[in-house]
Amino acid sequence: ELRKFIAEPVLGLPQPESQFEVSQVPLENFGSMFKASRGILKVGLADENSFKEAVFTALQIFKNRFDYEQLTSNSLKQAGKKL
Repeated sequence: ELRKFIAEPVLGLPQPESQFEVSQVPLENFGSMFKASRGILKVGLADENSFKEAVFTALQIFKNRFDYEQLTSNSLKQAGKKL
């Protein structure tokens, strides 16, 4: 269950405290105050194609980040470490 996962306590704190604060807001009441928040999760049902598109987009983002790190790394510096 999603709510149970989100409300799991943070380990190592002296008092019980959940990882996230959960507020349930009806879509019609979702105004500018909530749009400025950094962590918003909208839960709903999606069709199979939109799920596939989201997975492929996430994979492409991961690949692009990896490619960027490879392209911007200092290969001469790394070669010196190997010698």
